[in-house]
Amino acid sequence: MFATAFPDGRIDLRHIHSAGDTAIVEFTGRGTHQGDLMGIAPTGRQMSLNVCTILTVRNDKIVSEREYMDMMTMMQQLGVVPASATA
Repeated sequence: MFATAFPDGRIDLRHIHSAGDTAIVEFTGRGTHQGDLMGIAPTGRQMSLNVCTILTVRNDKIVSEREYMDMMTMMQQLGVVPASATA
């Protein structure tokens, strides 16, 4: 979905933390909205989104993944929803 919406997208890795079978990966995704994103037509706008992914790894394989990101901030950057008046 994100590769289609942001074909020039890039990921800037910020931190990787691990403990036992859990890895926490923090990164920033950046790109220009040039393709469909969940039914939203391309806006041509730039976005930058902080993401946190939590992986469970067993026998060298990822067995689960949870990903957390602030979609509202991304939608505000794309101009799809108004920016907060209390910034």
